[in-house]
Amino acid sequence: MALPGSDFWVFDDTLVRFGQFSGDGVPQEAQYRDEPEVIKLCLDAFEGVWGRGVPHEEYEIR
Repeated sequence: MALPGSDFWVFDDTLVRFGQFSGDGVPQEAQYRDEPEVIKLCLDAFEGVWGRGVPHEEYEIR
């Protein structure tokens, strides 16, 4: 499964915002992409990991 290397937000299936941080955690300038293949990669990644997640009511801190 391909996963983007940064946090991302998809807006209306037409725009992706990638959050960037420096090595010490300081937020950097966000990057925006609107290419259909980038949007598809992010949407597919979200669906892929969402299906593998633990339902909220079953989550346990160990």
